[in-house]
Amino acid sequence: MLEQRKHKRFQAPDGTRALACGKIGKVVDISRGGLSLIILDGAITDITGEFSLDLLCNERRIDARQIP
Repeated sequence: MLEQRKHKRFQAPDGTRALACGKIGKVVDISRGGLSLIILDGAITDITGEFSLDLLCNERRIDARQIP
């Protein structure tokens, strides 16, 4: 299958979580255009548009300033 995304996606390290719009989710991947989350409470939620979020990661070698 041919990848047609505009921006390259990067796998998130295991244990990376995000808090967005009052929901906690497991970060699957991240790119300049956005990120993919699996909401942990099982609720179906469509989070669209601009919003702020907090990223939580156990990896010490991650530097958010280096995320493209």
